[in-house]
Formats: sequence, structure tokens, C-alpha cells
Amino acid sequence: MKLPCYLIRDLLPLYHDRVLADQTAAEVKEHLDSCAGCRTALAALDTETEAETALAAAQTRTETDALRRVRGTLRRRRWLPALAVGVLALAILAAGVLGFRRWALGTMLEVQPEDIAQVYCTDAKDLEVQMMPDKAFTALSATYVTIQDGTGTHDAAVFTMQVDLWSSLIHSGWRGDDHVTLFHNVPDTVDEAYFVRWDDWSAVMKAAQGTDGSYVMTEIPDSMYPIWQRSDAATAETAGK
Repeated sequence: MKLPCYLIRDLLPLYHDRVLADQTAAEVKEHLDSCAGCRTALAALDTETEAETALAAAQTRTETDALRRVRGTLRRRRWLPALAVGVLALAILAAGVLGFRRWALGTMLEVQPEDIAQVYCTDAKDLEVQMMPDKAFTALSATYVTIQDGTGTHDAAVFTMQVDLWSSLIHSGWRGDDHVTLFHNVPDTVDEAYFVRWDDWSAVMKAAQGTDGSYVMTEIPDSMYPIWQRSDAATAETAGK
């Protein structure tokens, strides 16, 4: 018995999914061979199936993307606090280093006589100082003093130096291999040089200052350390080179 189109249309979804009994499937196929309208309906089922498959795939991708974003958000939530703590720790460390550097730059240390390797006079009559290795200084004061004692009147070069704690710690500033000029074109009347500790400098200069602004001494105080004499200039000059 030939099945009418309305029954075939009801059976097409089952035929499409291949769940009909063999006899019924054969009758539907026989009908489709001679009925263009039902074949069109079957083709529409194929199109719908492809659309449903594409929609399902799109939904799967959407769900996967959403899950990936959620996982990414959760991971960020886990490492963001750690990152914030790290940044805060670095900021605190940097502030501490800068604060210590500022404090160390303002903390001044005395240069001791033993920190000076030598003082010598160059061919250009410049009086220069060389520090001991790994010693430094960042501040310098120097002047000439007229000494009037039992041996007569002669001139002397007097200087002091100071170093900040930061330069001392990192060995910056002037190093032991640097030769720094104390006086330029030293007069022939100057035949000796003295070093004064920084803390003693003001007292020595105040005691030596005359009414005309020059510095005159009648005796050499213990706070002035003899460190160069012109009689030794040739030897010191050779050592300085």
C-alpha cells in the first residue's frame, strides 16, 4: 500500500534519524523516489540538523570561552594580591634606601691624618694630596697661615677635609688613586703644610685670624699635624708621579 504524503511527512524525522523499521523505511524511500515535495521536506530536515549542530557548537564555544574567562579572573584574583604586596614591599625598600642615603649624605665623618697617603708639590708648584687606598673625602677647606716663632717668620699651608658617611660606605668621592689639588701656584715662601681635623678647624682659624683678615700664629698648636715640608718636595714629587 502506497503511503500518502501527510503520513510520509510525519515519518520523515524518524526516517532521517534511521530509527524506522526496515519495512516502513523501505515504503518511505519508495515514496521519496517519486515525490519531489517530500524529498524537499527531507532536505529541510538536513538543513535544520546542520543549523542545530552549528548552534550547539557555537554554544559550546561560548561556554568554553566563558569558563576560560572565569578561570582567568580567578587566577588574577589569586596573584593580584601577591603582586600588590610585592609592589608595596619594593616601594618600602626603595623609600628606605633613599631615606638612608639622605641621612648618610648628611652624616659627616672626620678624615684622620692617617687617611692621607702623602702631600706633595708638583712641577707647576701645585700642592696636592693623595688619600690612602679606599679612603675618600667630599669637603675641603684650605688657607695660608703666617707663622712667627723663635725660628723667624715663614708661611705654611693649612687644610682640613671631611667625608660624608654615604661616600665612605660606597668608597665614592675622591679615592686613594686620585691626586687632588689643595693649593695652586704655591708661593716660594710656603715651605710646609699642616693638616687639621675638621672639628678643630674653626677653633684653629679663629685663634689665628688677625685684624686684617690674614692668619698669623706665634706657635703651632697640637691640633695641626705637619704633613709636608718643602725640603722633602723632590722626594714627594717623585712619589706623586
